[in-house]
Amino acid sequence: MYRGKIKFCKSLNALFSSQYFHRKLTIDVKIAIYQYCQESGIKLRLYHNYFEKQSTGITNGYRSLCSFEYNNQSHLMEADALCGIESNGQKRILAVEIYNDEKVIRVMRALEKYRQALSIGNPSLKFGVDNNAHVLMFFRHSSMIDRIRTRLAEDIRFKLFLPYIHLLFLDNEYFSNQLKKLPFGRF
Repeated sequence: MYRGKIKFCKSLNALFSSQYFHRKLTIDVKIAIYQYCQESGIKLRLYHNYFEKQSTGITNGYRSLCSFEYNNQSHLMEADALCGIESNGQKRILAVEIYNDEKVIRVMRALEKYRQALSIGNPSLKFGVDNNAHVLMFFRHSSMIDRIRTRLAEDIRFKLFLPYIHLLFLDNEYFSNQLKKLPFGRF
């Protein structure tokens, strides 16, 4: 059972239903990753959600704890969550993305930014970890996984990055079994 603190957005603004479900799934993924780490003997060193903000030092300026540079031109991107795990003394950063819809082009645009970020060492460098970040993409619609895999296989730019991209289906029955298949216990 997860007994850690779950941070949540305390905004007074109403949420659209898609935002509500996205935030709910983000928290569900956090709990599943926590449970996976507990069962596997992996230490969960950090976990930040996109709705956790920090001051930029500018008046009324806040930036998500999950934002990081994705190219050498100081352009920022924001993961839905960033977590740090440790096993056998080795650390790894995991970027988490959650998709409720079936828009392949949106996912491919995000993957292109991740490809650029991984090529310069982010998001790992943000936390002082070697260049070994992985991207976990969770989909509410299982059909998206095959569609994205096909696109990735057709695009030569992603050839070197395929071992770092993991496509997972958001279904409670299969969720924990999918996490167990990931290479995080074997650093």
